[in-house]
Amino acid sequence: MDHKMIPAILVLCCFARTATAEMTGNDFLKFCGTPQGPVVICTALVTGLVTGFNSGYGHGMQGAITGLKGEAWAAENQELLGKLFSAGRICLDGKITPDQASATVTKFFQDHQEFGDKQVADGVPVIFRDYRCNLE
Repeated sequence: MDHKMIPAILVLCCFARTATAEMTGNDFLKFCGTPQGPVVICTALVTGLVTGFNSGYGHGMQGAITGLKGEAWAAENQELLGKLFSAGRICLDGKITPDQASATVTKFFQDHQEFGDKQVADGVPVIFRDYRCNLE
């Protein structure tokens, strides 16, 4: 990879997380749901959404369990917490390419008008429910 591309990729990923925070399903379709849609940016938006979901899910899950069981219990049971965290995350690697994930999100919002006025992030667990990580 060209080292000049790294800053551009980092900016694009940060943009993706920020841009989708307020974006509705209808907004996503206006931006990405046309043949002229900027494929690279739409793919980055979806990648940022999945990364954000995984991060929030893991921290939320671990924080809730630690709050219930206590810090000492959490420290002794990091392996269990890791498995629980992984089980709810979205795992796309090896199952679907980033471009296919973007196309999946676009198709979801085209097929499910009831999500059109909701934030794109609200649809992520529904859209990628078949891509949840296994409990191993």
